Amino acid sequence: MGTVTDNLSEILASMEENLAAKSAFIAHMSHDMKGPIASNIALAKLIETTEDMQSVREYARMIQESSEELLILLNDILEMAADKKNRRR
Repeated sequence: MGTVTDNLSEILASMEENLAAKSAFIAHMSHDMKGPIASNIALAKLIETTEDMQSVREYARMIQESSEELLILLNDILEMAADKKNRRR
């Protein structure tokens, strides 16, 4: 049987591991989200200066695809958060 100090040390170590995992997850997701957002901004700027309608349509299609990918990523994050919340109950 462990002492109270041993138990507290184990709890603290577990909490630190969870915090490190959460920080790594947030850093990874932030990086994954920056790409589509930056692409959408750049493509929107191109649309503002492009007169060729075929190019404008292509840029708009790319914005749509990028936005859909970002939405999928955000939905995955929300589902993971909901799953974790449900496991705590």
